[in-house]
Amino acid sequence: MTEVSGKNEKLKVHLSLGSNIGDREEHLASAVRLLKMFPDTEVVAISDLYLSDPVGENLNGYFLNVVACIETELKLYEIHKGLLEIEEILGKSKSPENGDRTIDIDIIFAADFKGTYNDLQIPHPEYSNRYFVLLPLKEIEGTLSEKQRTDVRGYLDREREPDAPLCLRYKKMVY
Repeated sequence: MTEVSGKNEKLKVHLSLGSNIGDREEHLASAVRLLKMFPDTEVVAISDLYLSDPVGENLNGYFLNVVACIETELKLYEIHKGLLEIEEILGKSKSPENGDRTIDIDIIFAADFKGTYNDLQIPHPEYSNRYFVLLPLKEIEGTLSEKQRTDVRGYLDREREPDAPLCLRYKKMVY
């Protein structure tokens, strides 16, 4: 990985983006447009939009979710910093009382890195339980490593809990 080797290699990163307040589609489209502005970074794939039940407390509206794959020469800490800036630009609340959000961006995978990097756990510790991440990942599975593809398919093949949050493909992502 770029940080470990110090080389200017392309790092493949999968991101989950979600929004449950305001113009959800526009928040997601804006986030993708801002991602495209990262230096030495290309958005190589983006899933359709998915409509999903909220997961967590203090959430009031359905989410729209999308998964994006980027390839970048940025270091992981630079990507993380950029994602936090996108969330700030798009008005993500930092208040723990307000779980609703205009935008939320999580790093799901960063190449084959596994473990803790600064305050990030990669792969994202909850991705295997979130259909709003798994379904879009399967849609763009050509961007995944063989191990990641196998894991995603395995998680989707599990018997679904009766009270699992609903997640449905909604429509094409336009950005």
